[in-house]
Amino acid sequence: MRALLLLVLLIGACETRRVVRWDPPLGSLPGATSGMPIVEDNRFNFADPTRAPEGGIRQELDDGTVRLYARSARHLMSHIYTTLANNERDLFAEQVLSEITRREFLDRGRDPREAFDMLKQHEDDILRLFDLMPMGEYTPGVIWKTIGRVGNSTIVRLGVTGPGTSEMRYTFMDMAMEHGNWRLRWFGP
Repeated sequence: MRALLLLVLLIGACETRRVVRWDPPLGSLPGATSGMPIVEDNRFNFADPTRAPEGGIRQELDDGTVRLYARSARHLMSHIYTTLANNERDLFAEQVLSEITRREFLDRGRDPREAFDMLKQHEDDILRLFDLMPMGEYTPGVIWKTIGRVGNSTIVRLGVTGPGTSEMRYTFMDMAMEHGNWRLRWFGP
């Protein structure tokens, strides 16, 4: 019995140490040295899916066509603002508007480019909404809510609340994640 108790005590006293991460101050500077080798933990090094692609969120291709990337709500807001300001009706309908909303326009016998015309009439209301969330989903107080799914697309609502919002035409923007980019579903009160 004593031998078993001694064995349990010895096993409990065993200790293993492993340096998971050693990143000394200024250790990442070129030519820096350290008394210990720098050990990195790669578990937390991952690509940010909301990061703009190299070349920016609006890229003009060699053939003159424009390709829009919206990896975040803020990117989408920028595309909405820019296409409305530049009167880019076709670009808006093709790359800003979600496939779901385009399909709804077509199912009603309407041209999806009419969505641009409808929103152009309320451009000031859209800008008022964007003024209350200048950093998109990163603006303090902005509500990010998953609405659900339509087909393969996740629908998310980005909205504002608080004083003064009751008089606004739009207090939220619904977005659909389609093929790795956020697209506009629609605006709402």
